[in-house]
Amino acid sequence: MILWGQILPLLFLAFYVIIIWEIINLNMPNKKRKLKIGFDFDGVIIDHTKNKILIAKKYGFDISAIHVAGHRLKKIVPEEIYVKIQDLIYGPLTLNAPVMPTAAEAMLELSKIADLSLVSRRAPDHRQIAIEWLNQNLPDVFSRGQIFFVDHDPQKKDICKTLGITVFIDDKISVLQYMPDTPHRYWFDQYNSSDDLGYQGLIVVKSWKDFLAEIKRLSLAQPFDR
Repeated sequence: MILWGQILPLLFLAFYVIIIWEIINLNMPNKKRKLKIGFDFDGVIIDHTKNKILIAKKYGFDISAIHVAGHRLKKIVPEEIYVKIQDLIYGPLTLNAPVMPTAAEAMLELSKIADLSLVSRRAPDHRQIAIEWLNQNLPDVFSRGQIFFVDHDPQKKDICKTLGITVFIDDKISVLQYMPDTPHRYWFDQYNSSDDLGYQGLIVVKSWKDFLAEIKRLSLAQPFDR
């Protein structure tokens, strides 16, 4: 036997709670869902151009900025010299390298509309130097909990999946090709290499100004959280 005298007050109470909840939601400002952006470090945030030119000159190779892109440099210097250049720029010389033009301003602006993470492939003995550089040059952008290092480039994909990163920017096409499930992949083409290389499925940005404009556009299309 249904005891309507007991059930009806409960139904009215539930209906009342639903109405109050909807009123509260209507009067609360909805917030855009934040993008989750992952950044490579070397060649995206930090600019090794000048150091590469100086080291190459030390070994007898007179190059300019247009030759610094990895695929071009490998055609100019022997493999053993290329390896030495890479090892040196990731070592103590890191601390002398400048921030990529307008990167600091762009990241501070991006931090207001997105969750930022740094995902870098660096050998264990080169990681602390990168952290020191970040503390010196971008102290307000990444906390220690937002910095992730991997031993091999394909591992970046796993970090992005774990963190739910939907946007990633890297200066290496090969790295971005490891993460086809990342919806928005940006190739940072600092040295105007897009005529030399295939980059199908990637979005090319040649400066931080370009990247900031792209992310602002993406942010506008983000759904609202209730």
